[in-house]
Amino acid sequence: MKKNVGVWLDYQKAFIVTLSNGQEIVHKLDSKIESRIRFTGETKEYTRMGTQFYDTEKRHDERRKKQINAYCDKIIKNISDA
Repeated sequence: MKKNVGVWLDYQKAFIVTLSNGQEIVHKLDSKIESRIRFTGETKEYTRMGTQFYDTEKRHDERRKKQINAYCDKIIKNISDA
């Protein structure tokens, strides 16, 4: 039994195509990676919270890294038996 797997992915979704014994199976996985979140009063470099300025870039980057890692783990889990 020969099993071939193809993967197409971007930051929004992944398609996993499995060819096994003459059958095609297509799985679609959604990434759930958040796009850029803007707060009221925010400019490109900081967000304004009353009289304080708070740089949210590092927090967003860390959250995005975790979401990307979870997405990649989900893909790897689906193709691990190929």
